[in-house]
Amino acid sequence: RNPRNINWTVLYRRKHRKGIEEEITKKKSKKTQKFQKAVVGASLGEILAKKNQKPEVRKAQREQAIRAAKESKKTTKPA
Repeated sequence: RNPRNINWTVLYRRKHRKGIEEEITKKKSKKTQKFQKAVVGASLGEILAKKNQKPEVRKAQREQAIRAAKESKKTTKPA
């Protein structure tokens, strides 16, 4: 019989990692750290400024930008 399959042999215990807990503890893995990067067209400062704005202000800016886009579309459409 294969000694690696017989439970009480040294080879079995090595293969199945028995009796090594007391000698070596598992290494702790490093936690991934979160960080923010700038995106093309917006620096990190701009992104953080928008993030810290109140939702109402952001909504008003969005509506204003939509209105302006519609106006520019109206003026270019007939031509």
